[in-house]
Amino acid sequence: MLEIHTLRHPLNPILLNQMAVALSPETLDEIYSRLKRIFSDVYDFESLIAPKLYEAIRDSNQTSINPKTMKRVVERYFDKEHFKPPEQKSKWLDIQIIFKTCYVLIISYHDYPRSLIWDDLNFFKQNYQEFYEHNDIDEDEWNLLLNFRNYLRITLLLIPARLNKQSILKIAARLEGSNNEYITGGGQRNAVTRRVRIYEKEGGVTQTKAPYHTNNRAQSSSSRVDPKHSVNELDNLFSFGINNSSDLAFDELMATDIYDGTFSDEIDLSMMASLL
Repeated sequence: MLEIHTLRHPLNPILLNQMAVALSPETLDEIYSRLKRIFSDVYDFESLIAPKLYEAIRDSNQTSINPKTMKRVVERYFDKEHFKPPEQKSKWLDIQIIFKTCYVLIISYHDYPRSLIWDDLNFFKQNYQEFYEHNDIDEDEWNLLLNFRNYLRITLLLIPARLNKQSILKIAARLEGSNNEYITGGGQRNAVTRRVRIYEKEGGVTQTKAPYHTNNRAQSSSSRVDPKHSVNELDNLFSFGINNSSDLAFDELMATDIYDGTFSDEIDLSMMASLL
């Protein structure tokens, strides 16, 4: 009988290190080849990113892969100063997603992360029976959803669910095997809704309607966030968008120095609000 694992938060780095195994050169080459296929659509991948990515993969047997090293992995191989000009920011975000996807894929070969994988498609269907309400889901999509769920669960060992919705969705989407991009927001497709539901359920995130505050300057160039919103409310603000730029707002936050992936339940958001 399959065991349902309920761990939804990043593991203690010491535990992750203890459960790590050294991968063979053949397996490391397999990981590199797969990442090259997955990110073949990224501009400058071969010339700019691939050599450093190969180096990171080769270093992985001597690297402790945990939430802390996951956060700074890109800065081990690239000079962040080079990507500070506005025209370079999108490239920096691409590189972050690629290297974080790399770390998720690497630990997916380790014993404990592999224990979180569901192999039985029927078992997955039983746990997500609400998807039967959608009339656009076929067997191929069911298998993609199972892959998405499995890689999302492994991603959660390295990245906390809250405040990382877009990043987690992007990583799991790349690894599910479709090369589809799932854009959240108003009017999103059923395929996106299903994956958001998996993120919420596996990550233990309860979605609530985002509070919006309007005044005479609501349409000004900047929006204000109540500095005492809970983490869950803040996640909604990033997920559904402020000034109709949810992905940009989130990704801009992800690329800043003040974001480290961990927050208390009640936080002062006044500094982060200035980013939006």
